[in-house]
Amino acid sequence: MAAYGAPLNVKGAVSMAVLRLRHVTQFFLRSGGGLVEAVSDVSLIIPAQQFVCLIGPSGCGKTTLLQLVAGLIPYSRGEIDVDGAEVVGPSPDRGLVFQRDSVFPWMRVIENAAYGLKCRGVSKDKRLDTARAYLRQVGLGNVERSWPRELSGGMLKRVAVATVFANSPKVLLLDEPFGSLDYVTKLQLHQVLLNLWSRYKPTVLFVTHDVDEAMLLADRIVVMKDGRLVDDRQITLPRPRTVESLALPEAVNHKEVLLRHLGLGDLVRTGLISQ
Repeated sequence: MAAYGAPLNVKGAVSMAVLRLRHVTQFFLRSGGGLVEAVSDVSLIIPAQQFVCLIGPSGCGKTTLLQLVAGLIPYSRGEIDVDGAEVVGPSPDRGLVFQRDSVFPWMRVIENAAYGLKCRGVSKDKRLDTARAYLRQVGLGNVERSWPRELSGGMLKRVAVATVFANSPKVLLLDEPFGSLDYVTKLQLHQVLLNLWSRYKPTVLFVTHDVDEAMLLADRIVVMKDGRLVDDRQITLPRPRTVESLALPEAVNHKEVLLRHLGLGDLVRTGLISQ
């Protein structure tokens, strides 16, 4: 959910924000007393309105890096800023969609979608009108009075997406938000997300371990391994993309390299994973 702060423009204006990371490093103290370097000297610039996917094997530091950008944990060294404003904690400028469902079960759908605006002091009529507009855009206009327990997993993700866009973030951060969904529902949610992104154009950092998902969504795919960035690939496949887009030569070439980064090169060579 959005952090407390001054109300932003809730009319859905197109966003413009550059996200910069300079030599960001994060240490954690092990239970035994030793230090582990979860993120190591990461420098990255994401231009305004660009959709970037961050992929890598489990435990490589992807989620930690996203949490640092979100301001949920302080970084040990380096700098993170959005348009020159240093990240020192959560902010409504940076919206976050979690891997797990982040709706409040004791609130109806529309109250969930309006919650961030309520925290920021937006009047009741205005926040409900805004929440209602975004629920319609994600295909949930007919369930605004429902309870979360009455919705499917895919519908709950739509609520989360509507909620974060209702707050008009300049930067949108997503931590494997569709990882628990079935294949068809995931593709449907991709389209919902891309429709909203193409309309409002927040700068996006989307964490995933799914190469196909990254290929369908991203302008650019950044690869992380052992806490470091090891590759940065521009994806120039034409939009809108479909599953068939993944069979284009550019997509096949990218996918082979990305799978090798994930430690699946042997399976690619033996043909056990389709390129």
